[in-house]
Amino acid sequence: MNRLNYYNPYDGKSDKHEDRFTRGLLVLTRLSPLVATYLYALLKAKAQDQEHPEVYRFNPDSVEIATQRDDLPPAERYYSVLISDDNYVANEQVTPVDRIARYDGVLQYGESVFFIEVKPFKGNVWEGQLSPSAKDIPEGSYLA
Repeated sequence: MNRLNYYNPYDGKSDKHEDRFTRGLLVLTRLSPLVATYLYALLKAKAQDQEHPEVYRFNPDSVEIATQRDDLPPAERYYSVLISDDNYVANEQVTPVDRIARYDGVLQYGESVFFIEVKPFKGNVWEGQLSPSAKDIPEGSYLA
């Protein structure tokens, strides 16, 4: 099922479930070049590296968007993103771990992949979900 098809409603979980929020954000990102550009600017600022093109060079049509994936596309750089109701300070470093991952959202901008974990309340964060599955990160790739 394509969960980002606006005309194919997602009603598999309650309105308060995190998957609804993720789907809403990614549908908006797919449908609105302005939202895609704004999200790119936020992610670029958080990434704090020089590998990403400036916002004025960003092309919203170049974004690959997916939700509820169990793998990550091949890339050079990977970034873990937590979206929650408040700032969250992780106790552990993001590293590839031996687990079967299910990524709430995946955005690919060129050679960068941002995998997103959504928690409506920061008290529900399980830090293991912020780290990708080891099978998804090629050796030598950048991970933050």
